[in-house]
Amino acid sequence: MKDLEGFVGKVLRDLAALPEEAMRLSLLGRRLAALSAPDAALFIDSLYKKGPEDRPSRAALSVLVDPEEIKKILGEEKYARIY
Repeated sequence: MKDLEGFVGKVLRDLAALPEEAMRLSLLGRRLAALSAPDAALFIDSLYKKGPEDRPSRAALSVLVDPEEIKKILGEEKYARIY
């Protein structure tokens, strides 16, 4: 991905603007689905590297705690390729 940090920053800002976890889950799932599996893996890796002390990352990380909904959005095959 050409500008991973820029993309991650935009997604985190978009997630922070949403009031409900279900909305954040849907947005994150759609954004991950739009990426190739390697880019989605890089995206998730960058979230974990920021860590929970980075407040915007916490919203995204909390959604990834229970990946079943993300798995439904991505589909089993793409989910397996990412993780």
